[in-house]
Amino acid sequence: MDNFGFYAVVVVTVVLCTTFNKLKRILHKHLQKIRSISAECEPQRSNHEDLLAVINRSDIKVSIFYGSQTGTAKKFAINLGHHLHNCGVRNLVVDLRQTNMDILVNLSMLDTCVALFVVATYGEGEPTDSARHFMDNLKNSYQKLDNLRFAVFGLGNSMYTYFNAVGKSIDRLLTKHGGKRLQALTLGDEVDELESTFINWRSHLTSLLIGFFNLNDHDRNYLNKQYKRIYSLKCINWNVPLVSHFVNMFINKAHVMETLPYENDNYFYASVVKNQELYHGSSRSCRHIELDVSASQLRYKTGDHIAIFAPNPLDLVEKIGDLLNIDLNEMISLDAVDPYSLTKHPFPCPCTYRHAFMHFVDITGPPGKSLLSACLDSVANPEESQFVQLLISDSEDGKKLYSKWILEDHRGLVDLLQDLKSFRPPADLLLELLNPLKPRLYSISSSSLVHTNRIHITAAILNYKTNSGRIFKGLATNWLKSLQTADTQRHLKIPVAIHTSNFNLPRSRKIPVIMIASGTGLAPFRAFIQERLKMAHDKGDPQFEFIGVP
Repeated sequence: MDNFGFYAVVVVTVVLCTTFNKLKRILHKHLQKIRSISAECEPQRSNHEDLLAVINRSDIKVSIFYGSQTGTAKKFAINLGHHLHNCGVRNLVVDLRQTNMDILVNLSMLDTCVALFVVATYGEGEPTDSARHFMDNLKNSYQKLDNLRFAVFGLGNSMYTYFNAVGKSIDRLLTKHGGKRLQALTLGDEVDELESTFINWRSHLTSLLIGFFNLNDHDRNYLNKQYKRIYSLKCINWNVPLVSHFVNMFINKAHVMETLPYENDNYFYASVVKNQELYHGSSRSCRHIELDVSASQLRYKTGDHIAIFAPNPLDLVEKIGDLLNIDLNEMISLDAVDPYSLTKHPFPCPCTYRHAFMHFVDITGPPGKSLLSACLDSVANPEESQFVQLLISDSEDGKKLYSKWILEDHRGLVDLLQDLKSFRPPADLLLELLNPLKPRLYSISSSSLVHTNRIHITAAILNYKTNSGRIFKGLATNWLKSLQTADTQRHLKIPVAIHTSNFNLPRSRKIPVIMIASGTGLAPFRAFIQERLKMAHDKGDPQFEFIGVP
């Protein structure tokens, strides 16, 4: 190589190295920025000593403890705390995982301190993951709570045998330890106006607390004031392109979700390896789906349930962006208004509007009356405003209208925005008010003895017309139907979680089992039959199976 060529190579090398180092410094700077914002946005988890210090230092009058699995109880607790704060009642909202009997004993020693519990019952009468340790602690403790004033609101579903078992247990155990009820136990039912029951409980409780703490008329007047925000919007400007998963979780159509807002630390990623139609030549659809869980450390037992974390449909999210005239790719953070709040954000922040509407809030479920009430000022048309006022009223006409127009017709957020042309609330207010997006539970239709590393799901696809002619599509089932298998898309993974069940086979194989199922109710029985045949080496005990539709 001649001298000119040699020096040219040296110059190019120096330029490339300089450019690389400059880019490296820029990238490092912005990665530090991302990390600092993420750290700032992390929920603050205090240990027991810190919690007591906050209560004593901040003149906390009411401690609100919640046990939540899918986020509803947490949302109710935060809503209650914000409502009481605006009434002049200083309070702290605390996850039950941060609480034990020692905390309650210390609270009972304070002259004016009230403990409120907003707790969900999960599965077959089980406490939520976050409340399990507290429940064990409460059952096994001999400590007294003689001066503790308390009230309990339970969240449950009356279609289950052990309706609101956790709320009932906490109320009973607190009384057993000497606690005094400030208000009678109230049980909310998911299938019977849960939100309305909570609002009525909150209203009555607020009046009791204002009287208990001798607050003045100015504070009482808040009961009739308009909604005040729990979170404030913070828009984040960036000077460089964002890391892809900050912008869009659907990377290369792989459907990989990277951050979940649920009160569940046990989810893992499973590969879809089979997605088969069972109803050929029919307008109905039922899918046999198999998930590969070999990469996970978690294992299931026959009879367990699987929770599917399905995102909202992308086309509905795009419609929300168009109807509200927002940039779905804008990076935002919703920050708690109350500086003492332990819940800094309603869901993981920062994120984009697209990310939030797709993964964190329920946009297909019925909008609650509290959402409609809080957004009433956003209805510009007088006639539509009167319609919404009737919709949220407690009158018989209002209840009938809400039941028919919202519940029976399965109207979601997009339907509301399309049908009420002048209803245009701020997008961040909707993100604050919408219910959290819940995982959907399915009975596992495979035996863990036969299929150790695979989970089978038998799911009927919900897709039908309502009485008014509107088309309703089930969120998770239609999403599952649309998924491709790993044979055609190697990176397809979905977040799932295992939930234990008490619905099991008898321990002894000598006990005959009669299984009667309708439709996809066959799913757990399919697993039981596999298990029995495996244990008996294809010579199982007598079994009778009736499959059909009533």
